[in-house]
Amino acid sequence: MTRGGRSSIVAGLVVTALALSGPISSAAASAAGIKHAFSHYAGRILVSEGHVVEAIETYKTTHEAAPVVKAIEESQAVLGALRTKVEHQGAPRPRVRRAKREIVAGLGGIISAYGRLSTAFSEQAGNPEGAKAEAAIAEEGVKKAQKELRAGVRLIGG
Repeated sequence: MTRGGRSSIVAGLVVTALALSGPISSAAASAAGIKHAFSHYAGRILVSEGHVVEAIETYKTTHEAAPVVKAIEESQAVLGALRTKVEHQGAPRPRVRRAKREIVAGLGGIISAYGRLSTAFSEQAGNPEGAKAEAAIAEEGVKKAQKELRAGVRLIGG
């Protein structure tokens, strides 16, 4: 994975979180609940993703994977909590149900891809080629999940 690729993965998620962290403009209570969940977690996402970026930058000079893996795990925990919060929101209207489904799937895909990215960093020392392949798969997984997440966000007017 390229240096820019790792940072772009994180940056895309942060932009998505910020898009929903603004004021709630929807009259639908269920869409508002989803927006509120994103708003509530926006700061946590920014901090955890900032730690991932910082750990990756440090890794470039130290080649120590443990801090990167820890930062990724913390980010996964924050995203998992957000996913759970969104899952528990009501969605009586079809459009909101679809948005909720896409948002939950997108967050789940990002969490899964982050797991692959964590594995790639862990394997870097013993199997550099395998780690690069795993990182490339993770990068593609995050891009696909972000696309799904953004589609859900658009449906609720974020």
